[in-house]
Amino acid sequence: MNEYLGLIYEVATGHIVKSIRMLQPFKVVDHYSLQAGQAFLIGQNVDDIDGFKVENDTLVAIEKPAPTIEQVQRGAKEDIDRVAGIMRGESITVAAGQAETYMAKEAEARAYVADSAPDPVNYPMLSAEIGITGADLTAVATVVIAKANEWKILAGAIESVRLGTKQLVDAATSTEEIEAINNSVVWP
Repeated sequence: MNEYLGLIYEVATGHIVKSIRMLQPFKVVDHYSLQAGQAFLIGQNVDDIDGFKVENDTLVAIEKPAPTIEQVQRGAKEDIDRVAGIMRGESITVAAGQAETYMAKEAEARAYVADSAPDPVNYPMLSAEIGITGADLTAVATVVIAKANEWKILAGAIESVRLGTKQLVDAATSTEEIEAINNSVVWP
C-alpha cells in the first residue's frame, strides 16, 4: 500500500511544524489548514521534526546543540527513578490499590499481635487469608508482618541506591562522568 508523505513548515525559518503520513493521495486544502507564513512540502517526511528544516524546498538536517549538563543530569535522574521503580516492582505487585492493600494488611497484623483479646471481625483482611497465608489469624499476622519487614529492608536498600546515585549525578561535571555513574550502579 502506498504511503503519501508531506511536511508543513514555516516559510521564513524552515521550521517544520508537522510531519504528515496518509494512505491516500491528498492536497493541503483537503485535510490541513495552513497558517499565515506556512507552506507544504509534498513527498518528504521525518519523524524527528526538530532535527530538520526546509530550505529552498529541500529537507535539510540541522545540528542540534549538545544537551547542557543540567539536561543530562535531569535525564539521568529520571532514569534512576524509573529503574528504582522497576526494582521495587520485582518484589511487589504493582497494581492500582495494591500498595494500600499491603499497608492495610500490615496495620491489621500489627494491631492483631498487640491486641490482648482479638476479635476476628476486627481483622477482615487477615481473616480473608486464613487457609491461604496461614492456618489461623496468628499465623496470617505472623507471615504478613515478616513480609512487611522484609519489604522495608529491600525498599530501604533501593531508596539508598536511588538517592545516593542521584546525589552523585548532581555532583557530576561532565556527561562522561554521569554515564560512568549510571553504568556502575548496583541495585539490591
